[in-house]
Amino acid sequence: MAAKKDAKSKQDEIDTSKDSKAKKSKGKKKSAETAKKAVKTATKKVPKDKSAKGDKKRDARSAKKAKKSKADAKKAGAKPSAALSSQGVAAVTGAVPEAGYPNLALCVVDALFVQRGKLAATGPVCSVVTFGSSAKWKPAPYSTKFTTADLVRALDGIGVDQLTTKVFSSEAKALGCPDLSRAQVVVELCRSLVDAGILTKRDARDPENRDAVVRAVRSTRGAGSATAARILELAAEFDFVGASWLAEHFSTELGRAVDTQEAEALLAEMTAELAKSDPDISARDVAFGIWRKRAGFSPTFRCT
Repeated sequence: MAAKKDAKSKQDEIDTSKDSKAKKSKGKKKSAETAKKAVKTATKKVPKDKSAKGDKKRDARSAKKAKKSKADAKKAGAKPSAALSSQGVAAVTGAVPEAGYPNLALCVVDALFVQRGKLAATGPVCSVVTFGSSAKWKPAPYSTKFTTADLVRALDGIGVDQLTTKVFSSEAKALGCPDLSRAQVVVELCRSLVDAGILTKRDARDPENRDAVVRAVRSTRGAGSATAARILELAAEFDFVGASWLAEHFSTELGRAVDTQEAEALLAEMTAELAKSDPDISARDVAFGIWRKRAGFSPTFRCT
């Protein structure tokens, strides 16, 4: 009887031990599953908020648009001279009124000797410069101080043969006047301009003197309306302000539409900026400088 109780007691202890181990195992398994779920939950991707994503896209587009608008505004507000500097226009206008021929006398020579289809009459002009330099004319024929009166004084009394062969190196006859050389017409036209008080390029491009220039040319045998137009062109008398080509030019350079009224304002701004280094420069000078650059003229004339 006692032996049976001992055996049952031992069996109970064994069963209790098994139950305890089973519970512990089950607890560990449950803990492991809980931990696994926790890790899975922690690492689980959060669903994307579509509205937030849309907001980000809108913000990105707005930022890009704002950046472009800022760039456009900066470009639109850029100073004309800065916008044109890449084209070399600032360098040209900075040299006005000395861009091209430095004085009116050489403009007259070009106007009478230039040939159809040519940009300039460099041969006769350079010949005059070379002759005058050798003869030590004062002022020098290439200087800005040399006037139409100086040319008349230097060549007055020189024979036709010397004028054509030595001074101008050309025996070309005046149009419609086979008995008159173009060299002679240069001297007489300069004399007419002196009588009208037109001595310099600035005199010729003064709007109040335009009619006087035309009358002086027409009163000179061997010179005509084409000669007057060429002289006024070289002296920059033409009224470029407000011309449609100027608006087109600024539109191209600034990358946006520019009308005639705004083109005039931009030209005035550019002139004011350049006037800081050249107080005598005018809007017409600047416009002519731009026109010369667009037309392919050299910024400055050189006899080489």
